[in-house]
Amino acid sequence: MFKVIVVVFVGLSSSAFAQDSTVYFYDEKGETIVDLKDAFSYRIVIPKDSLLYIRHYFTSNDQPILEGTFLRIGNTLEYEGPYKSFYRNGKLQREGTYSKDKRVGLWKEYYPNGQQADEQFHHDDKVVYQQHWDEAGNAMLTNGSGKFTVGTQHVEVMDSILFAEFFVDSLSGDSIYVVVEDNATYNGGMDAFFFQIEKDLKYPKLAKEYSIQGKVFVQFVIDRSGKLKDAKVMSGIGGGCDEEALEAVKKRTTWIPGKVRGKIVSQKMVLPITFKIPKSEPKFYLFKKLSKP
Repeated sequence: MFKVIVVVFVGLSSSAFAQDSTVYFYDEKGETIVDLKDAFSYRIVIPKDSLLYIRHYFTSNDQPILEGTFLRIGNTLEYEGPYKSFYRNGKLQREGTYSKDKRVGLWKEYYPNGQQADEQFHHDDKVVYQQHWDEAGNAMLTNGSGKFTVGTQHVEVMDSILFAEFFVDSLSGDSIYVVVEDNATYNGGMDAFFFQIEKDLKYPKLAKEYSIQGKVFVQFVIDRSGKLKDAKVMSGIGGGCDEEALEAVKKRTTWIPGKVRGKIVSQKMVLPITFKIPKSEPKFYLFKKLSKP
């Protein structure tokens, strides 16, 4: 059952709270809970003009997880304005600005040791790499091009633009791309894909009853044979919407696989589906764009 739990808590440092702030507690899975002793983190929400200012902390050490301004909160956050995220040791992880839930302008990322990792510029859905550094501070791009590894991800940048990115699946040994030169496409075209998704989806009864709305992010892999596999919900809103979105996507099994330099590759994709209840009969809307989570 969908529910929002609001907790007023006075045991933490009083300097962290404004008079009109609200505090929410979460377990390690990100579910809202009441019992503080089981809380993995807590979030302070403060109204700020037409926005909400949020500070999120680890309960164990009161180190920040993120801070920023948002259009709204719920099962998913809608970002608007300055944003920062942090490692558990308190070091800055990422900083930049959002506009209408999209990254804009200059963004910087850092390693846990504090060394800067990336400097990127975001504009009109394009990401321009200004530089990437390894943990020792060595620049990895020469004249805007180069290859480097971040954790398990293998990245190639050409002319300051992200060209390809993949990881190696530990079970199959296959290289799974998250960024490709030519995206995988539904057999029959993406318009047909979204038409069939729209035709199959039904707004769940429970979601209607509890006015549950938001985005369900479904992740899947299109393998080199063009088959859809490993579909799962990455971020959901409950009320039956997650299951409805997942089943609709899993029915679309036949694709034309993605390519990098003309070579067929396996590609991981994420489809965001937005459930929204208007004043009239409830229906859903699709964001017809594939993106990384």
